Amino acid sequence: MTPLLQAVERRAAQTATLGQTLQVFRALLDAEEPPTVGDADAMIWAYLRSIQGLHAQAKALETLRRETIALDTTSAFKPRLLDNLDRHRQRLDEKPV
Repeated sequence: MTPLLQAVERRAAQTATLGQTLQVFRALLDAEEPPTVGDADAMIWAYLRSIQGLHAQAKALETLRRETIALDTTSAFKPRLLDNLDRHRQRLDEKPV
């Protein structure tokens, strides 16, 4: 396991700020080894874990997506990362049955 993945796993067990999440996203986007969606997913959950309420989490995801788009990168992983953020947003938008 690479040091980057070890750091992602440690952070995912805790909560993460927007800045910390973006820092890990930047590292994932710049990684020589292709990252997995699971690596990004762990950070998204760590970020959302610190935010109370579905509405607040949805707004936080919008901010995270906007900041992720602004990251200057040509990584082939970026579209997958943005799709993952969209899936989290859709999950939050689902109405309970």
